[in-house]
Amino acid sequence: MVKPLGIEKQEGREFFSAYNPTSASYIYDEAGGQAATSGQFFVEKYDEKIIQIAIPTLGSTSIDVRIEGRVKDAGSGRWGEVWTKNYAAATTIDELVVIPELLEYIRVGVKVNTNGTDSITILGSFRKRR
Repeated sequence: MVKPLGIEKQEGREFFSAYNPTSASYIYDEAGGQAATSGQFFVEKYDEKIIQIAIPTLGSTSIDVRIEGRVKDAGSGRWGEVWTKNYAAATTIDELVVIPELLEYIRVGVKVNTNGTDSITILGSFRKRR
């Protein structure tokens, strides 16, 4: 990957790839993880954090996507909500979410409301500026 001018480090992360969620509770990785560390990604070293959500197929009534963050030295290690959205349109969805908060870790969760056949891809792009 070629780094743009002024970028010291750039990294990509695939949270979900053409995934068909079936859980009515948030899951944080394609294995169905719901543990405290499931799907977590270290982002403290990055200045820019962008999440791309693509839902080309939405057969469920709706899908909820939730980005959670954890701050350094929070003690309890609890996750806090950074951003949540419910997608109910049966059209192709592509959305970018910029995360301005200073966080140590993030993770992305998905859940369905009335299960159907879906396809959701969630990617992350992370950059550290010089």
